[in-house]
Amino acid sequence: MSILTGKKGIKILDNTFPSTKERVADLVLELEDSSIFHLELQTQNDKKPLRMIEYYLLLKHLPPEKIANILDVSVEFVEQVIKETNSEK
Repeated sequence: MSILTGKKGIKILDNTFPSTKERVADLVLELEDSSIFHLELQTQNDKKPLRMIEYYLLLKHLPPEKIANILDVSVEFVEQVIKETNSEK
């Protein structure tokens, strides 16, 4: 291993990655133009939104032109949009 890494390997680790984790998105919607819109709501500011990377990879099986938007927004943002929308009526 030292030829590849410059360091001595000390232990072989488990290389099995089970895929039993179920992910449930907040909203995945097919739009009228057949594109896909994905929305995630969060209650706290997530500095490392790894779940968004997971969702992106899970949606990656779709043709790239099908993915319209992937949004990760706070509940406060959604509440503000609803408030502004209601005030425009």
